[in-house]
Amino acid sequence: MSDTTGGGKPPLPIGPLPRVSYPITVQYCGNCTMPIEYCEYYPEYEKCKQWLEKNLPTEFEKVMKLGKYGSPYNNFIEVRPSFL
Repeated sequence: MSDTTGGGKPPLPIGPLPRVSYPITVQYCGNCTMPIEYCEYYPEYEKCKQWLEKNLPTEFEKVMKLGKYGSPYNNFIEVRPSFL
């Protein structure tokens, strides 16, 4: 019997995952049209934040609590290259 799991890795689960509520809903930004967790990568992120604050205030609060760029890890330190 051949190994079809990709080098001994456990196979992906089949069916619904435990502790996941289905159907999964995705909220999209009205400014950049991407899911709101990707707005930070859009060149006009400030406009996305304005749209989010006006239209989805609860989600806006969540994003702002996460940090400058939507990641909890970016709250701690801002690293700038020495050549800037």
